[in-house]
Amino acid sequence: MKDQLKLFNLIFIGILSFQNCFAQDIYHELTNAENIKTVVCYAYNNGDDFSKRYLQSPAASLNSNTNIILEFDDLDANYAQYHARIIHCDKNWQQSKLLDLEILDGFNDFFLNTYEVSSGTKVPYYHYVFRIPRPKISGNFVIQIFKDQLDGELIIQKKIYFCLNL
Repeated sequence: MKDQLKLFNLIFIGILSFQNCFAQDIYHELTNAENIKTVVCYAYNNGDDFSKRYLQSPAASLNSNTNIILEFDDLDANYAQYHARIIHCDKNWQQSKLLDLEILDGFNDFFLNTYEVSSGTKVPYYHYVFRIPRPKISGNFVIQIFKDQLDGELIIQKKIYFCLNL
């Protein structure tokens, strides 16, 4: 009986492991560089209390004035060109079959050109801010940030949500 229970447990664990291999979330959140710090992604409306912006989840309604903002610090203290790409995902965080033109207006290559240079700090840095463009459709999205060129080194990956109504 004990051996049958062990065999059952092994089979059950094997089935769960096999299932997890196929249902794996390939778009996990990451920060992939030592010089990148303080990565935050949040929803923000101009009328909101600015001090509470970091407490907001990165979810916005397509029918509102709320924007999703991504901010990070680059401690290299040299200007770097960062690019962003938006990927539409299904409910399991797998890339959907939709084309970029079906989810966005224009090209799916965005330059991060809003930044501030630190002043009066012990550690010099560049602070980048990116307002994520509003897509045409609702759903799960992944925002990817690359250094130097699109499809270059993947630096940041964050999950965001756009809904019809919140």
